[in-house]
Amino acid sequence: MTTEKLDQFRDIILSAYPDLATSTFELAPVGWDSIAVDVDDRLIFKFPRNEVAQKALVREAALLAVVRPRVTMAVPELRIFE
Repeated sequence: MTTEKLDQFRDIILSAYPDLATSTFELAPVGWDSIAVDVDDRLIFKFPRNEVAQKALVREAALLAVVRPRVTMAVPELRIFE
C-alpha cells in the first residue's frame, strides 16, 4: 500500500478525530476484508474493502456491544462511521 493511500486514510481519521493530528499512523498487516490503520499502537481504524466487509463490520460491532456487558474480559468498542 502506498504512502499516498495511508495519507488518505489519515485524512479521513483526522476529520472525525482532529485531536490525533500529532499521532503516528501506520498501516497494519494486510487483511482479507479490511484495511487497518494503527494509530500510536493504541487505536485501530478499519476500512472495509467492499460492501460485504462493511456489513460484516456492522455485525461485528453489534455483536461486541451485546457481549461486552456479559463478560469480565476487555472487549473492543467498535464505532461505525459512514
